[in-house]
Amino acid sequence: MTCRSNKWVQNLICKRCFSVQSGLFNNNSQGLKNNLRKRRILNEPVLSLDEFILRNQIKTLYRRIIRSCKLIGDKSTSLELMTYTKEEFRIHDSVKDHDLRKYLLSKGLKSYRDFMKNLVGLNPEFSKILVKEDEFKI
Repeated sequence: MTCRSNKWVQNLICKRCFSVQSGLFNNNSQGLKNNLRKRRILNEPVLSLDEFILRNQIKTLYRRIIRSCKLIGDKSTSLELMTYTKEEFRIHDSVKDHDLRKYLLSKGLKSYRDFMKNLVGLNPEFSKILVKEDEFKI
């Protein structure tokens, strides 16, 4: 599926017909149906509500850590922390147990809070982005 439009925007989305080149989303619902068929063929289970929420919390924590790493002035330290974070998330990506994933999320959240407190100690301007206690309900 290709579009004849001249301009492609983020992630190969066409401005004119709003289609994605990968074929997951078409103007009709065929892309979504194909995606569901692929999921069934691969025997991937559909996520429960708790698993879906936990997965989104994990993604949110990952994004926050990466954004916070970019705030560090020293480029080599920032790059090292980002690499460490990516490797830790990749290592634990295969964990399927819900309770273990919750534990890893709480451990990562605690590490992130400690990291941000140290970062605030270096520069008080970062106190605006500290995570509130009730933001992640585990």
